Amino acid sequence: MLIDYAEAKRDVFDDKSLFLLRNKSKVGMGFFEAGNFYPDFILWIDTPKSQYVTFIVPKGLLNIPKEDPKIQFHKTIKDLENRLAVTAGEKPIVLNSFIMSSTKSSDLKERWCIDHIEREKKNVYTLDDSKSVEKMFEKILNT
Repeated sequence: MLIDYAEAKRDVFDDKSLFLLRNKSKVGMGFFEAGNFYPDFILWIDTPKSQYVTFIVPKGLLNIPKEDPKIQFHKTIKDLENRLAVTAGEKPIVLNSFIMSSTKSSDLKERWCIDHIEREKKNVYTLDDSKSVEKMFEKILNT
């Protein structure tokens, strides 16, 4: 879905460099603040004015509560971003975290008792939504 989006929206990336890195489990970049959370992927977008570093986890969520630290990491990472800002220099670094869930939207709505709008505020998108990657990029680049 990421490749399809990048190819279809080449104009979005005209002045940007896009890198997708695989994060090594248990030895790569992890976050103690989120219960030793090791995101599977790091998406780095470098623009003339900012750098966007986004941590992405493809994960089924049927048995994960919406209060789980991995789900709440979208807020925690903003605290890290603020601490990093004092050392970032002239080119700010924007941090984000997303979960791209294989669990169907309807199943998460039933399990978490929230609609897709509230779920997406937590940066949790479901892969049964054909616009999930587009929504993620819009959120990344507009923060």
